[in-house]
Amino acid sequence: MIVGVTGASGIVGQFVTNRLVRDGTRVVAMSRNVASLFGKRPQTIEWRKADMSSPDQLVDALSGCDCLVHSAFAHLPGKYRGGEGDDPEAFWRVNFFGTMNVLNVARQVGIERTIFVSSRAVFGDYSPYGSVPTPIVDQERVFPDTHYGALKASIEALQLQYADIGMCSIRPTGVYGLIEPRTATKWWDLVRESTLDADSSGFSTRPRTEVHGDDVAAAISIMLNADASSVCGRTFNCSDITVNEALIRCVASRLADGTSDPLYEPLPAVPTAHHEMSNEGLLELGWKPGGVQKLVTTIRTILAEQSAQ
Repeated sequence: MIVGVTGASGIVGQFVTNRLVRDGTRVVAMSRNVASLFGKRPQTIEWRKADMSSPDQLVDALSGCDCLVHSAFAHLPGKYRGGEGDDPEAFWRVNFFGTMNVLNVARQVGIERTIFVSSRAVFGDYSPYGSVPTPIVDQERVFPDTHYGALKASIEALQLQYADIGMCSIRPTGVYGLIEPRTATKWWDLVRESTLDADSSGFSTRPRTEVHGDDVAAAISIMLNADASSVCGRTFNCSDITVNEALIRCVASRLADGTSDPLYEPLPAVPTAHHEMSNEGLLELGWKPGGVQKLVTTIRTILAEQSAQ
């Protein structure tokens, strides 16, 4: 199987390409500017230039691929919600119609399965259960309250139109884990600050749902290899743990001074996120996220890399 990955130099794209290569899958990685790609990339990946706005480039890039993971997304640097800046029209033109270019070319070249990387932002701050913090299921109706969420929901709605290329979607929550360049890794600065000041008071206690990028990639790998009847036309929530800044600082400071093991000592309580998502669909397919252990391992690795600099 040959898998094409759009947005392969982005956060999710990096995890997906790395994971598929480790699984022994041949990967064709696509990016708008191949010359600017980071150096620490697996040499077994074939890179091809592809811009969503250029069908001709997409034909060249996708030719020969059996499956597609579409993770490309144009936005203001560092922003997803609010990524449209002061030009929402261009934001929609590039991303929505660019995605239609990708899907149409995928159909043209004979792609058999297409996974669209959506987002939990399709639910906005909406809860179908009122004030009761009950996880939102895969099948719950979407209720986006940002351009980002509305864009993702609109692309999800195209799945039935592209059933012939086996389109399905995955909705990650916040994605963490080490990426290139390392300084772009989520919580990089927060972890560094924690080694200088262990006091986590005064930092945000707002709960946020997160999932490790490699767990997202593992879910995508499962979706690529599953029987078509179990994934095509479906949308899968993808979430794992609830954290906040105070918890991240606490774990980092404990790891840095070696006074206690965060896996076995009580950690600061994190309020339940009101809009957590359930993962029944992925769990039924055999997906197993890394939980708190993976969070601690990631922060430990960040500390080690910072110490080595």
